[in-house]
Amino acid sequence: MPLCEILPDGSQNHMRTLAIDPTTSGFGFVVLEGSKRLVDWGLGCLAKPDDALYQQRIEKILDRAQPQLLVLEDMRDSRRGDRAVTWAQIAARCAKKRGIQVKRISRPEVTRHFASSGKTRWEIGVAISRRFPELAPSLPKKRRIWESEDRRMAIFAAASFALTFLRAA
Repeated sequence: MPLCEILPDGSQNHMRTLAIDPTTSGFGFVVLEGSKRLVDWGLGCLAKPDDALYQQRIEKILDRAQPQLLVLEDMRDSRRGDRAVTWAQIAARCAKKRGIQVKRISRPEVTRHFASSGKTRWEIGVAISRRFPELAPSLPKKRRIWESEDRRMAIFAAASFALTFLRAA
């Protein structure tokens, strides 16, 4: 699937990509047009883990974003918990039901893509916030080793999956 197609009138139609990173309390997401235009981003938070509610939230964002492509983490060799794996499967199922193509990107692929920017998730987040300055206010401070990861990092994880896939496409 091309990132951009030239329409008969000579204008460009950029593919709309939604990337989602499930977390223990919801998900982070970004919506891109092509690889250079950030359209939307945010967190979907759930008060309690509930697969049905999660599915409703995913369907709502799919309806709102109208993507041609959904990018998720490839969790086959991941240490992610069962909930994240289940919620990624739910998102993929919802997208496929709508005819949306689903692609998966592994964390090692993301690390290779952003190798010049650093290897930690936070360093990758800094690189993404430089590319999309509108995300800079959402980038949390670098966490200390004893601190839990800030949930806003899911936005940057989702962006890293999308940008890694779009570069490889």
